[in-house]
Amino acid sequence: MNHRLLILDDDEGILEAYAAILSPKTNAPVVRSSRASARTQAAAAPVLHPVQYEVTYTKTGLEAISAIEQAYAAGLPYAGGFFDVKLGGELDGIDTIRRIKDIDPDLLCVLVTAYQDRSIEDITNVFGATFSDRWDFLNKPFTKAEILQKANNLTANWDRRRREKEYIEKIKAQQEQLIRAERLAAVGTMARGIGHEFGNILLSIMGHADLALQSKDPSQMEEALKLVGKSSERAAIIIRNLQSMVKTEPKREKVDLVLPIKEALELVGHEIKKHAIKVTEHYAPNLPKTVVNRVEMGQVFLNLIINAIHAIGNKGGEIRITADADERNIRIMVADSGSGIAEENITKIFEPLFTTKGNKGSGIGLSVSRKIIENHGGHISVRSEVGKGTVFLVQIPVA
Repeated sequence: MNHRLLILDDDEGILEAYAAILSPKTNAPVVRSSRASARTQAAAAPVLHPVQYEVTYTKTGLEAISAIEQAYAAGLPYAGGFFDVKLGGELDGIDTIRRIKDIDPDLLCVLVTAYQDRSIEDITNVFGATFSDRWDFLNKPFTKAEILQKANNLTANWDRRRREKEYIEKIKAQQEQLIRAERLAAVGTMARGIGHEFGNILLSIMGHADLALQSKDPSQMEEALKLVGKSSERAAIIIRNLQSMVKTEPKREKVDLVLPIKEALELVGHEIKKHAIKVTEHYAPNLPKTVVNRVEMGQVFLNLIINAIHAIGNKGGEIRITADADERNIRIMVADSGSGIAEENITKIFEPLFTTKGNKGSGIGLSVSRKIIENHGGHISVRSEVGKGTVFLVQIPVA
């Protein structure tokens, strides 16, 4: 646990009172020089209290700020500090905390005063709502029990916050791994179709190249080479779209959402043809752009289109994709004429590992898609009727 504390008070008698409580085996407080390194201070801190508080005593705001800077830079931050509100010199306790909270955003504070000059509301207004759960209040004269309880709260809360922060970072890392895993699963789903598509493209290139070599008519040669160029361009588009799907760049940029939709359609073009599916697209003119991760949004649309293909199956059908916008959101609708979703499953389809596809589904595609959309401040909803089809509506805030 982090038991490092900082005391700021310009009254020598008050510092001695703190020392008697937090460092009971010393006769006087240790006012450490701001020039000493934080690691040296920590190493020299005596084990004096059963809780083993490591206390730095300072008399001015500048001295306290210097100690905080050195400790934070050395990787030995203070858990919290007791700050006298009324100080002589350039900075009072409030001004000091204002400066410190920009240096060490995790530091917890106790404001100490002998005056009834600051209400809870006043202090909240000074530091703002985001800082409101990081400070406490103590009136002089204080008792030993009050100081020990506040010190215990500072150190315990600092450690709890650190554990929560590490846990949240771990959860975020796991979510990112899940998104990457689903992206690779989607690429695997497309692999067979893309391989077949490349086979057709290569046959076309070889056939027209052979025709150009054998022909003595310049116009026929030119036409054959143009077709070779078109087939090569088609292959390049598929490769480019496939590469965009497996990128892991976290950056967000201004994007026309029609682009990742069309890239997703390109990637599953062979599957659409194989299942005799008609795709109808309608995009509102002058559709606004929005700031998103293009790769992740492409993953969402690819997942929705693959789901629509699976829902339609081999009987043929239609996928309708539309996009429009109002002042707040861009709305993308992906509708299919497939088998639909049973009413009892509608509320479950976004749950991790739930699938109605049997061996065809992983059960993470829609849950990951929802997480991506929500991370972009958006929303996804669904309505469906068994035997008639399903409609997914994605809403993403306008940039």
